Amino acid sequence: MSDKRDNLVILKKGIKDKIRPIQVTGITGSALAYLLSQLLTEIDHPCLMVFPNSEEAGKFYKDLQFFLPNQNNGSLPDLRRLFLFPSYDVSPLTGLSPPKELVSQRIEALYALSTVRDAVVVTSLEALMSRLLPKKIFVNSVDYIAINEEIDRDNLIKKLITFGYLRTSLVEERGDFAVRGGVIDL
Repeated sequence: MSDKRDNLVILKKGIKDKIRPIQVTGITGSALAYLLSQLLTEIDHPCLMVFPNSEEAGKFYKDLQFFLPNQNNGSLPDLRRLFLFPSYDVSPLTGLSPPKELVSQRIEALYALSTVRDAVVVTSLEALMSRLLPKKIFVNSVDYIAINEEIDRDNLIKKLITFGYLRTSLVEERGDFAVRGGVIDL
């Protein structure tokens, strides 16, 4: 058992000392997620983990969620530094839109890569094949609204529609908004 701990210490030191490349072989299944959860304590920059397909990425993401400690390492609780960047489950040739929840996950992961110092994003090759906005345009499109902040109602409605929100009578899911007099529900 101490042999395995020694190897983990050597790997952590290699990451800390920025030794490249570091190659680890023979680890399969959930053991890889466990190993990476231990190594992520040494990584303080965005990390992108790419898997051959969506199924493997999803399984690894769930395993990593299980192993990451829910503690603050100076940035965010570890579970909030972990994001999934899923692939679209519909072909762009079909003319169908992907589910809002999936689009929301992708936006959240991209935003984390741009703004969270130690974000960890899990994805697949397929997900990376779709075109994205340039980082500068994406980050400049983000709008912050604070609680009790007064903003121009009509201007906000225009922005929401421009960014793809759907105006409904009742907000039921991400991407919907409803207007009731001077109140806008998101």
